[in-house]
Amino acid sequence: MENDNGGLTESFHTCREEACLSFSTPPSGLTGRCSQKVQVDVGEKNWTLTAQNKLGKVTLYDHADLSRRVRMSAPEAVTVVNVNARNASLQWGWRVKRYYRMSTKCQINLNLGNTITEVFGLGLNWTLLTNLIPNVSYRVKIRCGTTQHFWKWGDWSQIVDFHTKTDVPEALDVWMQRNNNATRIVWRIPLANQSGGEILDYTVALTKASERGQQNTTTVPRTNNFLMLTLDPAEEYTVTVTARNINGSSSPATIPIPTPDETRVKTSRIRGTNGAFYVSWRDSPEASCGYIVDWYPVERPWSVDWLKLPPNQTSANITSNLTDGCRYFLSVYACTQGSPVLLENREGYATETKIERKLFTSLKHEQKNLDVEVSWDPIPLRQQTAYIQGYNLSCWNSNKHVVNVSTANPEDTRLTAQGLKVDSYQFVLTAQTAVGECCKETFSVTLNSPTDKMTWLVLSSLGALFLFLFFVTIICYKQWRCIKQKIFPPIPKPVLVNKWMTSPDSLQSPYLLSAQVHPIDIPQLCNKVVPECATEDGSHWTFSQTPEGYCNQPLQRFTPSHLSADSTRINLPSSSFRGDVQNPSYDLRVWSEDQNSSSEYPLLDASPSSQYKPQASMEIFWPDPGREGSKKCIPCDSAYISLPR
Repeated sequence: MENDNGGLTESFHTCREEACLSFSTPPSGLTGRCSQKVQVDVGEKNWTLTAQNKLGKVTLYDHADLSRRVRMSAPEAVTVVNVNARNASLQWGWRVKRYYRMSTKCQINLNLGNTITEVFGLGLNWTLLTNLIPNVSYRVKIRCGTTQHFWKWGDWSQIVDFHTKTDVPEALDVWMQRNNNATRIVWRIPLANQSGGEILDYTVALTKASERGQQNTTTVPRTNNFLMLTLDPAEEYTVTVTARNINGSSSPATIPIPTPDETRVKTSRIRGTNGAFYVSWRDSPEASCGYIVDWYPVERPWSVDWLKLPPNQTSANITSNLTDGCRYFLSVYACTQGSPVLLENREGYATETKIERKLFTSLKHEQKNLDVEVSWDPIPLRQQTAYIQGYNLSCWNSNKHVVNVSTANPEDTRLTAQGLKVDSYQFVLTAQTAVGECCKETFSVTLNSPTDKMTWLVLSSLGALFLFLFFVTIICYKQWRCIKQKIFPPIPKPVLVNKWMTSPDSLQSPYLLSAQVHPIDIPQLCNKVVPECATEDGSHWTFSQTPEGYCNQPLQRFTPSHLSADSTRINLPSSSFRGDVQNPSYDLRVWSEDQNSSSEYPLLDASPSSQYKPQASMEIFWPDPGREGSKKCIPCDSAYISLPR
């Protein structure tokens, strides 16, 4: 029993068969509904419905106060007026005039069920639609019911379409990544409900903390959502990003760029659950404006995504843009009034998958006695679609002698099968992961006796030594002349310009004339008495200061003369050095003219301009028996200066 006309009531009753036996007969055709117009009075009334066919009759009874069973009809003439970017006015009318005096409430449905709001009022026939999104198409419909003694919602009105006007874009969601000197400023491209219209471009302004008044501005095309910057790692920066459309620019989105963090935060491992990451962290007093969680694939470090959370939330469930078998790097930052502060680093797979690629590309094996050592190169993480937890090595021979070796250290690169026999073995190497064994590698090894191997090594060493000596001999033979020249160079013979070698018989001491002697002021040259030494044959000999064979300086092209002097002492002018300096090795003797005239040798030029000339032979200083005292002047014998050899 329903009342939707205020004073008149249409009563509808369900009829199960062909006819509706009630206060009135149904119109053409069977509708399953019956109605009757009555005057609504306050108070309950009884109602009876009887349905009858050839098989029998059914009677239904009801009693109700129709004033409390009002189901309002659908609003009519629904329109949207005064449409702006973020609000609009919705108007409608009523077919029943009494509704304008009733206290009603209405439901407004935007975009067919996405958003439902309720409004209340007396004789309600319009409302203001707020919080609309610029440049978006909407569809709206409305239905109403009584506020007092609410029974049922009325029917929905017809759907009305409208489109909001454009507006300036909303502020962008901006984040950053910094790696040494490279910094990437990234922002999310505004959605249709955020752009306020078609985006024309973006503007990025960079400001140094030490130079507040200067900005470096860069315009970025609308197809891009990032900008790479090269920044000084010792400086702090502030970056501001705005979006522009035909209505103007958005509010600036600002993010401070900190200096690289010298204190490294340790990275812990995280395991995904059902293809998602659940991240939690400790509350930080520095997080005055909340937290930021960012993540990116390790293989694509610049493909970053992020999530901004309020200060009271210390956990996040990350589900967007995650790929199975891909390793991700996650970071948690504290949002402060200044630069973001790094709190934690995590690394892991949202979903680990079986490694399909071949990992043991450099597999090697080596026999050590009766053991076999299997080694491989370290497997980089970028080739893993799941964390390797260890390795398993199995081998068996024809007699089913099975040996299993394993390691739980994923950093190991070798395994050794011990206690094998001289036989052929089949080896299988696998990697252990959370999803089972993978990367199976199979190979065969034939073990030889250790003595055979030692014999082969000895023979190989001897052969190598023989070949080495053979090649060395050939090389030395071919290069013998050069080697001999380097190791044993020939000793050159002396080149004699004049006739240096003369017979002892021809060696005679030349004489100096008295007139040719030029007195010089030198200390008196004296010698001590040299005792004679007797030999076995009774002769006596003395020692010379200069060993025999003493050679003078460079050869000259002249015939050397010999110095000799008699026992007559030359009276030299007095000198202050005579009593102080004594040289027993120098005591010239001068021959008289008569002695010189009888000589068959030419005399030496003793003029002051003449230079010293080498002598032909060495003279020995013989003690003069005619001299007295221990300090005597000694003669200069011709053997004192010798011919160079």
